[in-house]
Amino acid sequence: MGKSMKFQVLNQKLTPPPTSTNLKVMIKTAQKTNGTSNKPSNRAYKKFTNWSESIDKIVGSPYWFVFSVILILIWLPSGIFFGFNEIWHLIINTTTTILTFLMMSLLHASQSEWEKKMDRIQDREKEILRAMSKELEATVRSLRELSKNSK
Repeated sequence: MGKSMKFQVLNQKLTPPPTSTNLKVMIKTAQKTNGTSNKPSNRAYKKFTNWSESIDKIVGSPYWFVFSVILILIWLPSGIFFGFNEIWHLIINTTTTILTFLMMSLLHASQSEWEKKMDRIQDREKEILRAMSKELEATVRSLRELSKNSK
């Protein structure tokens, strides 16, 4: 292949494959679908989801840890008032058991929502990658044809 032939190949216009509009349409479709159709339209469900996400943010903050430490520091010296008896011990056991049960339920709910969001994002990414691979194949094919035609 001489210099003049290389120059001709480089100067030819590369036309995008005809399926490039399909990629744009698929990306726009993926962007428009937020996956909201998977969520129930129940008002109570939406309120609970919002509430559990708010609690999740609070419990995951350093302030919650500080609050917990302060609660223990208040409970510990209260043993003097109660005489370190069963009631004193029962107060902390009951409180921690109830809080643990509620926190596990709320954290599970927020974790489930997070997993659903991640699944929707992953599905959109797979769809876009499939479209991009088709576009890449079409571009490679058109480049090969262009190089064959120029020889």
